Amino acid sequence: MRGGPKRRVYLVGEGPNELGGRANPPPYARPDELGVLEALLSRVAPDAFEVRGARCWSKATTFKAGGHASAEARRVMQLHNDAVEADCDVLALARDQDGDDGRFDSLVRALADAAQAFPSVEAIAGLAVQAVEGWLLAVSDVRGSERVKPRAGKKKIAVAGVACTADMVELVNGADLDALPDDATSLRAWLERARKVLGDDAQL
Repeated sequence: MRGGPKRRVYLVGEGPNELGGRANPPPYARPDELGVLEALLSRVAPDAFEVRGARCWSKATTFKAGGHASAEARRVMQLHNDAVEADCDVLALARDQDGDDGRFDSLVRALADAAQAFPSVEAIAGLAVQAVEGWLLAVSDVRGSERVKPRAGKKKIAVAGVACTADMVELVNGADLDALPDDATSLRAWLERARKVLGDDAQL
């Protein structure tokens, strides 16, 4: 277990399933209601971090500087700035891929630019392929989760009895994250990055 001070995390996700009660802006946020992202981080390094802020991707504004950059790049830049303003040193972000094959490369470029502009913030960031429901299928030991379309994914987890965010968190809490299907590439990469940032070899 990593010693030293806790990392201060700023969460970004698509909505309540990812962020739980933190999807609501202050003073309406309910930090005691976890979402999928915080549940995953808690499984990776339960005592290594504290969440200091959160924002839904759709509610993020775009960074005013760098007008030549894409809207996505400027939004990622702004989220790094939001993390700094919230006194956070980690940005934990997950976006749905939604079948957009170009979204991964766009996010990688945006994260590289933001890392240069905000070196004090380490990012745990990636795409949920094709959506967070794919990740939930993966933690349920379902192979081929990344080939499942978002709408079909919602139906599959509903059939399995996962009806709300609390059910999703319970599913994550009971999963063996060290035995995920080898084709759950996006989730495995996100968790590996989380272990690197929050774990024993984290940069302090």
